[in-house]
Amino acid sequence: MNAEEIARGYAIDYWTHARDAFLEEAFDPSATYHDPMLAPLPTGPDGPRQRKAIYESALSESHVDVHDVIAQDDRVAMRWTYTGRFTGEFMGAAPTNEVVTVDGMHFFHVRDGRVVETWVQYDSANFLKTVGVVSFG
Repeated sequence: MNAEEIARGYAIDYWTHARDAFLEEAFDPSATYHDPMLAPLPTGPDGPRQRKAIYESALSESHVDVHDVIAQDDRVAMRWTYTGRFTGEFMGAAPTNEVVTVDGMHFFHVRDGRVVETWVQYDSANFLKTVGVVSFG
C-alpha cells in the first residue's frame, strides 16, 4: 500500500468498518503512535488497537469522514471528522447519549508500505467539554 491508501484505510477500513486485519497489514511491528490525550501506547498494531478501544468504550455508532489527504513520498497528512454517540463513561464523565463530533488530523510516516510512526492531533478541548470532563467559562 502507498501512504495515501494507508491513511484512508486507517480511517475508513479500521475506524469506520472495524476491519482489524488492516492494522496487521499496515502497521510495522515497531510502529509508534502518538496521541497527546493518552498515556504512551504499545508499539505496532496494538497501539492503534488500544487507542480505538479506549474511545469506543465511550462512543458508539461511530464513524470517520475523511476530508483531505495530502501525500508526499513516505509522509501523509489526513484531515478528518469523527462522530459518535457518548454512551459509555469517559475519564469519569457519565454518558449523556449526546452525539459528539471531533475534527482532527493524522500524520503518518510510512516505510516499505507500512506505518512506522503516526501522530494524531484533534480538538481535544471541545471533545472533553462535550463529554463533560471539563467546562470552560
